[in-house]
Amino acid sequence: MTHPAIEMNKISKAFGLFFLLGVLGQVVSSTPALPNVVIIYVDDMGYGDLGVQNPDSLIPTPHLDQLAREGMRFTDGHSSSSQCSPSRYALLTGGYHWRHSDTLTSDMGPSAFTKEQLTMPEMFQELGYETAAIGKWHLGFNWLANVKPGVKLKNRKDPDVNAFDWTLKAPDGPTSHGFDYYFGDGTTNKPPFAWVENDHISGEVPNINLTREMSAASNPGPGVKGWDHEKVMPTLLEITGTPMTDQLKQQVEGRSLIPILKNPSTDWEDDRHLVHHVGAWEPGQAAQSKHKRVSIQNKRFTLVNNKKGEELFDLKNDPGETKNVINEYPEVVAQLRAVYDKWWINVQPRLVNEDAYKPPVE
Repeated sequence: MTHPAIEMNKISKAFGLFFLLGVLGQVVSSTPALPNVVIIYVDDMGYGDLGVQNPDSLIPTPHLDQLAREGMRFTDGHSSSSQCSPSRYALLTGGYHWRHSDTLTSDMGPSAFTKEQLTMPEMFQELGYETAAIGKWHLGFNWLANVKPGVKLKNRKDPDVNAFDWTLKAPDGPTSHGFDYYFGDGTTNKPPFAWVENDHISGEVPNINLTREMSAASNPGPGVKGWDHEKVMPTLLEITGTPMTDQLKQQVEGRSLIPILKNPSTDWEDDRHLVHHVGAWEPGQAAQSKHKRVSIQNKRFTLVNNKKGEELFDLKNDPGETKNVINEYPEVVAQLRAVYDKWWINVQPRLVNEDAYKPPVE
């Protein structure tokens, strides 16, 4: 298995496309007479996010704007679903996702594709193409097939990290359905939270059960200790040799994981804080919502404010967050509160999501 931090030449161009344009799949021709095909598939991009379609867009998209101006635009196109996995399923099969009898987004479960289905990359392979997918997959790897012999999962939605043999290949991922090469983090908000290359975990294997607060994701589950979605971008920047401009230094809040990919035993000191806030409230209730459904975390503790009130958890000794130790560490609570107060002042003006509570228009 090629290690991403060691041998990068063969995918450096693909990574550059991934970083700049959000590439999901790249197909590279092995026959000069055949055209190269690049598919750029983006999650959650609104019609007005592109500058070419909205001069007031807050997101600079000069390269996509050029692509749109020099190519052909279809301004009345529609996805088969408002969610990510069904849209990619339809793209790769040419069929509606609702013809699929089961869910397409089973955490760590089987592939969305059957062995009988012919996917688009498999069609390209038959024509002599070499194919690759870079980025998010979220169409199944079937990690659940790698549960250790004799081990039964107590909770398939939050499986224990020690129940799996992470040295085994994923039996039903992208390389089983037409892609010669794959690299990415599988699914950004679903476990396992780790780098995946082809059909194996790449670099450090999952070694901890991450909670929602620890992983900054919608689902808990097995992952690499210290995994943070904010670190994905700086890691890719370093891998591809992309220079950190002044603009990127102000924008990127994460930290590259390359030192850990090269040496999993590297001492990883990080004194930053991670804040979660629901970011929505009833009209005019911003101040009253400051401490509702919020958490702030440093590398050892997480301070949570939920229906039970304010709670402090020691992630080092209690990663499952089962014991409230707020009365044992008053100085930690005070420090986390102070950091959160500064964060709120800086971020709150951009958290105005009062529309989320308005009744639907009849």
